[in-house]
Amino acid sequence: MSPYDPPQQSSKLCGGTEHHRRNHLLIAGTGRAGTSALVKYLTGLGLDTHLSRRGEAADWYEQAQAGFEDPFLSTICSDLPYVVKSPWSYQLIEHALADPEIQIDAVIVPVRNLVEAAASRSVVQLQALHQEAPWMTQMTSTWEDWASTPGGVIFSLNPIDQMRLLAVGFHRLLEHLVRADVPIVLLSFPRFARDSDYLYGKLAPVLPIALSVTQAREVHATTFSADQIRLERELDQETGPSFTYGAFGSPTVQALDNAALKRELDRRRNQLAAAEQKLLAATAEMERARRERDALLRSLMWRATRPLRQLADSLPVPVRRAMRRILRAGYWLVTLQSRGRIADWHGTKAVISNHKPISKPGHER
Repeated sequence: MSPYDPPQQSSKLCGGTEHHRRNHLLIAGTGRAGTSALVKYLTGLGLDTHLSRRGEAADWYEQAQAGFEDPFLSTICSDLPYVVKSPWSYQLIEHALADPEIQIDAVIVPVRNLVEAAASRSVVQLQALHQEAPWMTQMTSTWEDWASTPGGVIFSLNPIDQMRLLAVGFHRLLEHLVRADVPIVLLSFPRFARDSDYLYGKLAPVLPIALSVTQAREVHATTFSADQIRLERELDQETGPSFTYGAFGSPTVQALDNAALKRELDRRRNQLAAAEQKLLAATAEMERARRERDALLRSLMWRATRPLRQLADSLPVPVRRAMRRILRAGYWLVTLQSRGRIADWHGTKAVISNHKPISKPGHER
């Protein structure tokens, strides 16, 4: 979740420049309440979304389980999808309501326990902190304040401060929507991620498509899973006086930091497992090459061509290279490898021909 940079986002997310009034279904709220999964769900139902337009190129951040966002202003993006997800809606809502090119059909607002929504954001930020400052694990306790811009503001990592921001933003969003008489659908999270019929009943009245219960259940089953709701499970593991819940029932920063460290440990383990798989593949390829080399050295052709190789050592380098190519091709023919080697050569040639060099900074045209 980061504010939008209009010059970059207009070219990155938007495909057109034509301006005319468009209808939209907005997904808003505090975030960390299944909003990204909702985009996947609505995409599965056939609606026009950030994900349906961009596919594998969609903005998605696996570590945070977040993404698929669009700037909800026609001045930033003139070709928004019908479904727009924006956790910054509380900042943008006044402008969006006044935008003559935006017509809001309804706003879907997932509602999560405020403590959990704030704690979820704090855990994600703490994990990013440990990646940025690995030395933090050497401290007796993780800092509760941090900064990302040299000379910029210092911000709090305490979930209580995050709760205040989310609560005020949530009220601001709803107050403007109610004043403008925009239809609002409030969804209970994590209930809607577990109950397909509940989600269907809440969304069916505002969706612009005919939808059967059976279809909704099928898409729901392929979209949501229990693994996506991880904070409850992580915090349930934290017990003892050092993890006691403070004001408003909020977990301590230490409890959230432990959850962040466990996520980071899982991420590093996954990276290590992937590296081990690559190492095994490279080792297998090296062994295959070694066996091929040994077979060549033991072959009748290698022994028979020994006088030629001795003669070749006295020849000019270009001639020797040509002879090596001929001998290699002969070996492939004898060992029935020629067809595969030619196919590999054609594949490499195709990759090279399709490669477009990246222009250097300062040389764009």
